[in-house]
Amino acid sequence: MLRMRALWLALVLLILSIPAVSAQITVTRDLPDSAKVGDEITVTLALTIGSEKPAGAIIEESIPDGASYISSSPEATVSEGKLKWAFYGEQLKDMTLQYTVKVEKAGKLEFSGTVKTLLGNENIGGDSELEVSEKSAEQPKGTPGFEAFVAVAVIGSIALLRRKH
Repeated sequence: MLRMRALWLALVLLILSIPAVSAQITVTRDLPDSAKVGDEITVTLALTIGSEKPAGAIIEESIPDGASYISSSPEATVSEGKLKWAFYGEQLKDMTLQYTVKVEKAGKLEFSGTVKTLLGNENIGGDSELEVSEKSAEQPKGTPGFEAFVAVAVIGSIALLRRKH
């Protein structure tokens, strides 16, 4: 019985001595303040190495429904709607990852991702939602707007005044 307690105590101490994933690495997402349908937006992932540098890490980010992938820096592997970056050894350091998507529909875009190390997985922190508004209606090219109407009215009025004098 005493031996069993000693084994349990040793196991608990061993588990407590293992650093958490967050002590190794954190990734924080930064999204733009606003977006409209048709905009290309850049998402920034800030990767920070903690006190216990892991041997490697995989950062995986899902491309949200309503957006399409355009590019990433450094270049990510893109498969099945997910971006993946893998870093090992000296490659793994504090850095910024960025990717650009084109917004295709109005509404809420939901961003999610994980950081994977040998100790487990942790969700990417920071911004996770972006409200996308409809693209504002643009005046068709070649169609005079209010400014053109006012300009014509002013010029016409001046011409009439000159004729009377």
